[in-house]
Amino acid sequence: MAIPSLHIIDALRKTANQLQNGSRYEWGHMGSCNCGNLAQTITAFSRAEIQQRALQNPGDWSEQLVEYCPSSGLPMDFIIEKMIDFGFSKQDLRHLEWLSD
Repeated sequence: MAIPSLHIIDALRKTANQLQNGSRYEWGHMGSCNCGNLAQTITAFSRAEIQQRALQNPGDWSEQLVEYCPSSGLPMDFIIEKMIDFGFSKQDLRHLEWLSD
């Protein structure tokens, strides 16, 4: 689990506020799903940029998190790396995507 910190809390609140105020939510879209919306907040990539990077690899967020390799140079791995560097674990992101914890 992510170590509680103000910047993690702020990112989650900002993402929730953006969704509440009309940001696009689309569970089947890699840039507009749960992790996609958080990735927009953390990385400042647009939903379209996240989707474009994600489609270069097979799988949804959960599958791409399993295959994540920090030295791969793959565009989606760069986004995942930024989220991990921010303080989230791969498990945190899987739980967020599936709202399972």
